Amino acid sequence: MMTAPTKTPSPEPMPDNSTPTPDVAPVIDEAKLHQLQLRLKDEQQLSLGIVMSLGVMFATAVAWSAITYFTEFQIGWMAVGVGWLVGLTMRTVGKGTDPIFGFAGGAIALMGCLLGNLMTVAAFVAEYEQVGVVGTFFSLLMQPAVMIDAIVQTFSPIDLLFYGLAVWFGYKYSFRQLTPEQLAEITRPAR
Repeated sequence: MMTAPTKTPSPEPMPDNSTPTPDVAPVIDEAKLHQLQLRLKDEQQLSLGIVMSLGVMFATAVAWSAITYFTEFQIGWMAVGVGWLVGLTMRTVGKGTDPIFGFAGGAIALMGCLLGNLMTVAAFVAEYEQVGVVGTFFSLLMQPAVMIDAIVQTFSPIDLLFYGLAVWFGYKYSFRQLTPEQLAEITRPAR
């Protein structure tokens, strides 16, 4: 006759004599926060942020145009890259915390998208006409009605999505982020 194996009881866990501490978030010291905000506002450089962001916008528009021209395919996600790089430049150089930095980043990102599309049109027109790309581009710029018509003719409803994403990324990434040291400076442990 077979007997069922007997279970050996598992040992009881040893009691922990320490009392659990609740997870308590640190408290922000309002006076230190105010001092930090004043110091950060003094470090803002809107003009320099705009100038550098315009440079990055131009470079990304050229890259977008070149990729579109050589692949003969417009990759809408490049607009996100334009917005992201413009925003990061605004954040890094402008060091802004005020809303104007986000508005400037978003506007410059939109300009980059439009400029990239316009450069692409100029490249294809120059190839068709067998003339120089730079001259064709400046010719479009000097004729606002022709420039607007070129943008309208090449516009697709999906462009709204990607332009919107570019503006959002340009806005979102234009603001200065607090460093861990700055966060530690304005917080104190909860009691």
